Amino acid sequence: MKIYLQFFLRITCILAVLWMAGCGSQPEKGTTIEEKPDKIQLTWYYSAGNKSLEQLPAIVKAFNTSQDQVELKLDAVHPSQGANRLREMVANGKMPDILGPLDGGEYQGLLDANQVMDDVEPMLVDELKGITPALLDMWRVDGKLIGVPVGIRPSVLIYNKTLFDQAGVTYPPHNYSESYADGSEWNISKLEEIALLLTRDLSGNNALAAEFDPQTIAQYGFTWHWMNGRGLVNIFGADPIVDNQGNAALPESWREGYRWYYSAIWDKHFIPTGNYNSRTPFSSGNMGMMINNMWYLVNLKGVPFQWDLAAIPSYNGQATVDWLGGAMLISRSTPYPNEAVKAAYALANTVDLLKIGGYIPAVENLQEAVLTSMKNEYPGVDFQAALDGLNHLSQPSTVSPIPAGMEVKFEDIRDRISTVQGLDLDTELDKLDAEIKTVPVK
Repeated sequence: MKIYLQFFLRITCILAVLWMAGCGSQPEKGTTIEEKPDKIQLTWYYSAGNKSLEQLPAIVKAFNTSQDQVELKLDAVHPSQGANRLREMVANGKMPDILGPLDGGEYQGLLDANQVMDDVEPMLVDELKGITPALLDMWRVDGKLIGVPVGIRPSVLIYNKTLFDQAGVTYPPHNYSESYADGSEWNISKLEEIALLLTRDLSGNNALAAEFDPQTIAQYGFTWHWMNGRGLVNIFGADPIVDNQGNAALPESWREGYRWYYSAIWDKHFIPTGNYNSRTPFSSGNMGMMINNMWYLVNLKGVPFQWDLAAIPSYNGQATVDWLGGAMLISRSTPYPNEAVKAAYALANTVDLLKIGGYIPAVENLQEAVLTSMKNEYPGVDFQAALDGLNHLSQPSTVSPIPAGMEVKFEDIRDRISTVQGLDLDTELDKLDAEIKTVPVK
């Protein structure tokens, strides 16, 4: 664990120059793709949000004009379509040459279906020397490196400074060792307290006021966009679902987390319902705070309000930061495995792709360049809060693979909590606990 965390805390001071590994020499001035019909054709699949999708063609164009061996073609979809697209690929046996970056459990179905290369390391012996062994091990299966590591995306607390200022509420602390401004511990209870003050109805009453009308809420204090059923409660502790003996159980801390969310939505009204949440994201300007992954930052470009990053609040004295670890996978069926691996490595070290994905790079000497680019893209934002969170990473991440059949059960409880008022929640949680116990564990 110590080695693993040290990697993420060692942000170098060297500005790195992108090395398009193995992709050939620069074309002569004036050369176009059309004049190179002998280029190897490779398809790159990527699932990304709308703001990121808009920037991907420029990345492909830059790659194609940087060398004269490979022509990359983009197959990009929104995450809402990503799971279905992957299933279709497996079912049809029509795989793109390069997939990713993929995070956590996304790759499991591809591995199970034997659709991706099971070892890319022999083609990248020298290139991988710049990546700490601890990170490479994240992407090893049975001792083999199944993908080209891209980096890590920690979760952060994003807050709307404009709404805080209007409500006269002090900003949350950026430093994990820091208390809130009134001397209180920066924990989930304090987050709830200020979220209630930030929640307002159409008359301007906050959620603590006797006159507050929960039927006419104009802005909410906290939100939880696009988290899976496990990520929803990860801040309450990354307790294992399956123990070393293979016994599954719903962690008690997660029970507490689900109760907290349910009460916050239906009783205290500082978190929107699932139906409202899906229509009105944090970028709308009507949310005070949100815990989400760094990939969301691209959605905040050009918003008409000020925002910043802060520390994830603690629970029972411990802060838990969820994260995504991305890698590029290579199709087993590609006719050009060496070229595909080299192109994947080049993409994994493209500053613009790392930036829009919110990745802290796997290659250490690119970290400062990407962080500098992020700071230039989002002036005034305190990225140190994100870096400090790397010392509080959950083990495991909530997108790490779990026994098949469990994930859907956690998605179901998330959806019921956020859309069904009047649940007997303890009965629902007992049912969830019983259901995950029936799922076979390998």
